[in-house]
Amino acid sequence: MFAHNIFGGTTGYNDILDVSGGKRPGPILQLYGNEFLGGSDDGLDLDGMDAHIEGNTFHGFHKRNTTSSISAAVATGRHGKQASDLTVVRNVFHGNDHHILLKQGGRLE
Repeated sequence: MFAHNIFGGTTGYNDILDVSGGKRPGPILQLYGNEFLGGSDDGLDLDGMDAHIEGNTFHGFHKRNTTSSISAAVATGRHGKQASDLTVVRNVFHGNDHHILLKQGGRLE
């Protein structure tokens, strides 16, 4: 669990948090009341996992790298055959290229 942190920006093809695995009913990633100050790729890159994301602020995610991918505050993907299942509640998203990118079967509640 991450609660009440400030995450500074990144440069290049780097995410703030790049995490995979962790499915219910087992332990999952939980983020409460954090501030994400932007970056040149994704804020959260959550592949094949479940997560609870509540009360966070995401701003300033703009693509500034040479890859073909986009930049999003929160992005999903597959990890093996597992898709992501995210619960996103009472967050603030502003000033991002893309707020949430659901791909490869990712789900959002």
